Amino acid sequence: MKKLEFYRQYNLGRMVFTEKGKPYFFEVTLSPYALDNPELLHRILAVFKSYGTNVLTLRVSAPSRGEEVRVLVSADLSAAESLVKSIVRDLESVEGVVEVRYAPPLLNGVAVDAWSHPLVFAGARAVILDEHFFKSLLMEGFGKLGDGFGGVLFYIFYMTGRGMFEEWVGKLARRVEDQVALFAEVFRLHGWGVLDFRGFFGNEAVFHVYDGLEANILRGSDVEAEFATRGLIAGFMSGVWGLPYGKVAVRETRCIRRGDPFCEIRVERKA
Repeated sequence: MKKLEFYRQYNLGRMVFTEKGKPYFFEVTLSPYALDNPELLHRILAVFKSYGTNVLTLRVSAPSRGEEVRVLVSADLSAAESLVKSIVRDLESVEGVVEVRYAPPLLNGVAVDAWSHPLVFAGARAVILDEHFFKSLLMEGFGKLGDGFGGVLFYIFYMTGRGMFEEWVGKLARRVEDQVALFAEVFRLHGWGVLDFRGFFGNEAVFHVYDGLEANILRGSDVEAEFATRGLIAGFMSGVWGLPYGKVAVRETRCIRRGDPFCEIRVERKA
């Protein structure tokens, strides 16, 4: 298990904010095999440098082999706003560049990626739900519906975890160890927390969740457990074991809400 200090915050980077300045977004479309040229990104950035602009973010959309590559660059054009068309012209002259588009600030100091839709993760459409949304979901759900909301939440995320296994994790990885390892990374990449699989102990699979989103939101509340997180992990393990709903039990034995350094979730395969 890597220490939490190993990890770094990741900014999705499709929106930028500056207290001062003129942030612009540029979409630079490259030919399908342009990234085979290791100098190409350097040449793109060199265009911005030549105009004295400060590059704020750089993102490359991960294409399937044979598809065009999209490079998204945001830059502060405070010193070169009148030259934006010249920047576009110079970018278009770079070998391998197919098309260049730009978007001016949406508001003072605010610029957005104006072209990307839909958002895709592992071939499926994705939706970003930030912690404010998730906190409202949890607090309002339990506040209005009471303890019964926990059961609904658990079932929804159980089926989500099961679907995650059936739709692609189980297809990409055949060995159980590889399936669990891939799931743990996806769990982290989706923002749930850092998931550490501790191993199989008898009929139980034991997981530790570090810096879990749900646990942090529920810290100090009267909610007894992380129903969404437990459901997600239990549903995934039901897929690994090939068991129907009701044949997998899950319990939480430790949690950061109670002062522990992690939340321990044990998923049991019923006889």
